[in-house]
Amino acid sequence: MQSVANDYQIWREPLIEVEQGARQDTAVFLKMTDQSQQSMIEAHMKNLPIYLHVKADQIYFEISKDGRKEILDVNTVRHNSNETEHGLVLNTTKNRFEHCALFKGRLQIQATNKSIDQARAKAQRAKEQETTKTAVKLDLTNKEKRKSIPTKSMGDRSAKEPVVSNKKHSPTLTSRYTGQTLTELNNQPMYLRVLHVVATGKYKSVDEIVKKIKVDSYGKGDVSPNNDFAEKLASVPKIVEEIIDKSQKVITLKRELYGQIDKNWKWYTSEERANVRVMLSKRPDADVVAPTRRSGMYTLSAPSSSSKNQESTKEVKEPASTKTFVSPQIESGEIIDDVPMESPKKKEYLLTPNAPSEDYSTHFSDIKTSEEYEKYILLHEKEYSEYLALHNYLKDIAKKFENFQKSLSETSINTKEHQKVLRSVQSNYEHYENDAEFLRKRQRHLDLRTRLEILTNKIEEWYRRDKERK
Repeated sequence: MQSVANDYQIWREPLIEVEQGARQDTAVFLKMTDQSQQSMIEAHMKNLPIYLHVKADQIYFEISKDGRKEILDVNTVRHNSNETEHGLVLNTTKNRFEHCALFKGRLQIQATNKSIDQARAKAQRAKEQETTKTAVKLDLTNKEKRKSIPTKSMGDRSAKEPVVSNKKHSPTLTSRYTGQTLTELNNQPMYLRVLHVVATGKYKSVDEIVKKIKVDSYGKGDVSPNNDFAEKLASVPKIVEEIIDKSQKVITLKRELYGQIDKNWKWYTSEERANVRVMLSKRPDADVVAPTRRSGMYTLSAPSSSSKNQESTKEVKEPASTKTFVSPQIESGEIIDDVPMESPKKKEYLLTPNAPSEDYSTHFSDIKTSEEYEKYILLHEKEYSEYLALHNYLKDIAKKFENFQKSLSETSINTKEHQKVLRSVQSNYEHYENDAEFLRKRQRHLDLRTRLEILTNKIEEWYRRDKERK
């Protein structure tokens, strides 16, 4: 038996001896939130009057405190009404437990008015952030502008015009990507490439995933054993082992890694992108409500990868480039960009953290007790608040580049005004490129999103197991 607060006791061990009591009342089990329970305990310890009001359409507790009234509403919708539970009372004379009541159904005591208002405000803020459009892609290559850009064949290029290629990897022309698109792909961390390939759900074995990554970079050509890419390719099986859900019979990405998926991954085909978006859209939506202790009413969900939260972490990606490029999704006849590219590694480091700074899946073990459950709930609330603050910080930066996009769309190409906006874009990009605080906050934003995903899964698993035990 564990003491909760003075004379309040909660029995957590199997009962050995129980006598049949003289009383056989029918009762209703009231489940309380932590805050409402604490209010009751404090009122009892201070000898404050507690009134129970039972009306035809409402049940609530009233605590008189310092000349004001604190109301604890009771949710009169019965939970698990088909279940039957037994109430016990300790007979201190005989030092035995006696059966005193038969519980049929449960009623939920909600949190205090203050906490309900706070929860509603928090839910409203989360909803607004979900619906706020913060995409700030500076697409300088809309359909009309693409038509006006002359394309050059390989034979028309002068000797001085370099063909952008990855000298380190020396990809063959049999790859489905060419030029800048292929160079950017080969400079992506192998972890991200494997992650996005697995997310498509198309591949049934590790060998197929290795083949897919190899073909994307080298086509049907062979990879030299001494090539750096061969070493990266050898790491694919280990990465797959770490990121897949082993409880599934097919190769499936772990749910806690959904937050790392970019649904607009440049190297997806239209079909793959559609499959990934369907997968991400199946995740439960989040509505933050007043937390309840060991209750299904507390719906936890870290911001999903399909939300605008993720988009805000990538919004300064496109404005950084002032050159014209063509979508990599063209299957054939792709246009090779004439403009020398920026350093991909430098750009990706600034704008898109490759992965969380740590493997947080090892930080949180499965919940085994109610005490651990309460700790995880409190930790989730604390880190979610920090996450929202970082989200708003990144959203403000995204808004700045969104204004640049608007200015570019309102000015004509090759005009002084247009060039002035482009210089502003480049200037701001360079600023954030060297802003250590910005980079730190972006990484922290990704870390928190990953941690919240894991915490949510652990809490939901505990609740599911707890419900099955009952």
